[in-house]
Amino acid sequence: MCVNYVYDNETYKGEAPNNKYQNTKGEIRIANIDLDDPAIRNTGSIAVDLGEELESQGYHVWRADVPVLNEAEDKLFIGVGIRRHDLTQTVPVAGRGGSLSWATTDERDLGTMTYVVDYPTLRNPKIITSTVAGTDNLSYRTMTQYVGTDGHIYQAATSMGSGHQILRISKSTNEYDNAYNFDLNAALGIDDAGIRAFRYINDGIGVVLYTRGTVEGGYIALVDLNGKTATKITTDYEGDDAFSATLGQFQNIGAAGDYAYVPVTPSGKDGSLYVINWKTKEVIKGAKLVNSSGSHYIGAY
Repeated sequence: MCVNYVYDNETYKGEAPNNKYQNTKGEIRIANIDLDDPAIRNTGSIAVDLGEELESQGYHVWRADVPVLNEAEDKLFIGVGIRRHDLTQTVPVAGRGGSLSWATTDERDLGTMTYVVDYPTLRNPKIITSTVAGTDNLSYRTMTQYVGTDGHIYQAATSMGSGHQILRISKSTNEYDNAYNFDLNAALGIDDAGIRAFRYINDGIGVVLYTRGTVEGGYIALVDLNGKTATKITTDYEGDDAFSATLGQFQNIGAAGDYAYVPVTPSGKDGSLYVINWKTKEVIKGAKLVNSSGSHYIGAY
């Protein structure tokens, strides 16, 4: 399954000094791709609409990511990134590449949102919203939502390390289970974790890569989503800020049998493949990973 998001209009209209804000509109495009017998089996699109109330406050979708089918294979869940334009501003400002855009604000009073469409038709879009977390659920090129062994969907509420929760979408209702909340901070006994990558493995056990807001470095934890506990995995590179810099686009934690595979390579430095037995919690420092200047490993498959 492949999704992408395309903007349809600018964030303002009119010429300076008479610019007027307008909400960003866009379309999520979906393609159902068969890799066994290569072909595009179906396509769909979602005209993004957060509703007049939210859009009048400057909220808009900026990214769509991490699609996953539910256990019944009749619903597709698509993570979305939500931003908010700063409506106290009166003129657009220079953004990336010098192009003009309406300024954004970090102020947000909005739960985590997910788009849902019917499968395989890829029609009838709707938005479901968590009341437990208020962070995006896309993590930027890193898969962060999975169907668990129990049939529920487990979803890291994070966008490039800004969140510390894992949410659950009920298999029976296809809505957020707002009675469930895995908090990595609480599980580790800290208060500054930011999830950068998440991999569900089996029986409620998963692996999380995270950074911390007050301590340099990148870290690994084995998490129990049923017991809501976490065990920090010690590595030789965890205090190295060159390692945390590699987690911004870490793309996959490998899993096979009883083991999870995490390549740990600070940018521009040699590292190692860490092999974690998710049943016994035994950690093996495996193959040496030879690196080159400005490079790092981004995942294991």
